[in-house]
Amino acid sequence: MTIQERIWVPDEEWMALSSETTVRCRMTEGKTHIRCPNTAVAQFRRGYRLISWWAYCADHLYGRRFNNGVVESLRWPLP
Repeated sequence: MTIQERIWVPDEEWMALSSETTVRCRMTEGKTHIRCPNTAVAQFRRGYRLISWWAYCADHLYGRRFNNGVVESLRWPLP
């Protein structure tokens, strides 16, 4: 399967934030838990019974992208 066959689809677990948000990215690194200084651009829905939203910047979307204000994930076509 080639790269051209990739399909981007809206990811219902993620929600884009408005450009006016001041929420910081939740990503932390290392043993000292140094927090990312960037402003968040999207939120990830965690949990099923107790839902909480975790905010992340564009650098920490874990392989997702923005397209026309929608967070999309990569899906491969089924054979």
